[in-house]
Amino acid sequence: MTRVNSGTYLGGIDGIRAIAVLAVIGFHADFLSFLPGGFSGVDVFFVVSGYVISKSLAGHEGEGFFRYLGGFYARRMRRILPALLVCLLATVALSVLFVPSVWMSREHEVSGLAAFFGVSNFFLAAAGNDYFSPGTDLNPFLHTWSLGVEEQFYLFYPVVFLVWLGWRRRPGVIGHLARFVLPALALASLGFAYYETTANPTNAFYLLPSRFWELAAGGLLYQAHAGNRLLPGTRRLGEGILFAGLVLTLLGFFIVREDMFPFPAALMPVIGTALMISGIAGMSGGLISSGLGSGPLAYVGRISYSLYLWHWPVLVLARWTVGFADPLVIALYLPVVFGLAALSYHFIEMPIRTGVWLRRRPNWQLVTSGFAAVVIFWLGAGQLFEAKPVIGLSATKNEAEWRSVSWVQARDLGELVGDTDLSGRRLFSFGDSHAAAYRTLLKEVSANLGVEIIEHERGDCPYPVLLEAGSERPDCAGYWADAIADIKANARPGDFVLLAGLRVPELNGDDLDWNVQEARERLAPARVAAGLADAIAAFEDLDMPGVHFIIDAPAPVMPAPTYRCADWFNAMNPVCASGLEVDRTLFAELRQPVVDSMETLAARFADLTVWDPLPILCPSEVCSARDSDGRPLFFDSDHLSGHGNRVLTPSFIGVMLDLVRGEGGAT
Repeated sequence: MTRVNSGTYLGGIDGIRAIAVLAVIGFHADFLSFLPGGFSGVDVFFVVSGYVISKSLAGHEGEGFFRYLGGFYARRMRRILPALLVCLLATVALSVLFVPSVWMSREHEVSGLAAFFGVSNFFLAAAGNDYFSPGTDLNPFLHTWSLGVEEQFYLFYPVVFLVWLGWRRRPGVIGHLARFVLPALALASLGFAYYETTANPTNAFYLLPSRFWELAAGGLLYQAHAGNRLLPGTRRLGEGILFAGLVLTLLGFFIVREDMFPFPAALMPVIGTALMISGIAGMSGGLISSGLGSGPLAYVGRISYSLYLWHWPVLVLARWTVGFADPLVIALYLPVVFGLAALSYHFIEMPIRTGVWLRRRPNWQLVTSGFAAVVIFWLGAGQLFEAKPVIGLSATKNEAEWRSVSWVQARDLGELVGDTDLSGRRLFSFGDSHAAAYRTLLKEVSANLGVEIIEHERGDCPYPVLLEAGSERPDCAGYWADAIADIKANARPGDFVLLAGLRVPELNGDDLDWNVQEARERLAPARVAAGLADAIAAFEDLDMPGVHFIIDAPAPVMPAPTYRCADWFNAMNPVCASGLEVDRTLFAELRQPVVDSMETLAARFADLTVWDPLPILCPSEVCSARDSDGRPLFFDSDHLSGHGNRVLTPSFIGVMLDLVRGEGGAT
């Protein structure tokens, strides 16, 4: 039976790393659509890291506490920081140049800046979007969550391991406690992962407490090997264990449920990886072991860290620009990623890891220099993000024109407003994300009429529904109840309530004809009738004498998101293939059932007015995402831009003034 030596190089582990990183790349690029669990390659990395770090720490047994810790952090910084800092700064620079300024930009920037300090996983978890949510595939820093987990593990694991290393051979209670610390922490983490996967799956996925057991599994395995346990006694047994581990790990890539991660779904790759390491550590010269530790597979394992760093930003930047559907782009992806990884490994990683001058520096100098480098690169990244409005190549960097949440000084609409002063009145904005998309318009209304604006918005919760029955939106009930309670308690005669929402199906997608057909099915008479019945019931509950209710008729919807198709470097993106125009006659036909429902409501409720933006936004036979001067009317496929808001402001103010005059005179 072979005893594991802390200085022994186990080449087969490079092969395990290669399998892990190739699985992750395959999953992210969707090369293997039948590999739904490829992302669990990260779990393989966690087990390997726990084992390798423990093996390295054991090689420094007997050193003083501060020398032991200082040496560990100096080695980790030399290993991790150089390639990470270069990759992060390059990604920031390319993002500033080519990624449009969108509502998620701040989240991307925060997670990117946090990645310099190894805490991006905290910000990703706090954002509330899980790893598989729509839109996360456009964050170029998403993959740094796992690096954050590992770096946080490094903060205290050396001390935990030192307790075992220094006291495990002591007799009595002390020795038992030293051997019990890591198993106890691993079991606690496993139990917490079991609880958190259901109670708070986003935190369970991103944060260390529910992931610690995976890294600890590698540490526990090393402790067992150091005690000459869990090692195969023969080459045949070792090959069998290695094969079983390989099969179990690969099954984890094929059989997985995202909603069962990290527990129990991560058990399969974690146990499989532990078996593979045991098979490799306990023998030499086996067929599978030799295959994992030699040739191209081992080289991929050696550059796996750089591969992991670069594969995701390259993929995301491709999605933001040329797209990732063209065969040529797909064919170039792997050569570009492997080329960048090889350059990073040979010219950044290895020179700093093996450089004699650096190895001779005192640990405190290396650690201090590492922290200084992090701060310098972080400051540089922050300056690049701040400079985006100046150096960015995307038209969307002009946020005042593109984004309705950006505010500029109000225009003087005195000729339209005259001497009308509505100070003291309130305008309640109530609806889904399209209510939020009217913010520039609402601010102009407030600035010109003196109206106080009170906003209630929640994405995907328009009120009244009209398109489909409100009973199909149970998750909106609480939001609706709170907003209605506020309006009933505070709205007075003469106040306004804008009921905004997207009440026609979106048309954005790869096939406009298919989207139109789906829209017609969603607007079938039975569905529209059910929505109208709910809307009538909603207005009967909400109707307040003297309060002016304004509901917006459907504005045009575009076949593609404008912000993703506005620049020369993304105009050919497959996302933009359907174009930024829609036939007015076609759209008028699609929206007519909803308009008919609105007219029915307006005829039934005297205080309800239908405001129609369509004639303003689409004055010709073709509705375009841009006006005649090329300025954006829409930010994406259906939300207004800041400029689109300003185009509509006079029309909306005109509706408000007509309602006031209908009261018997302006006040």
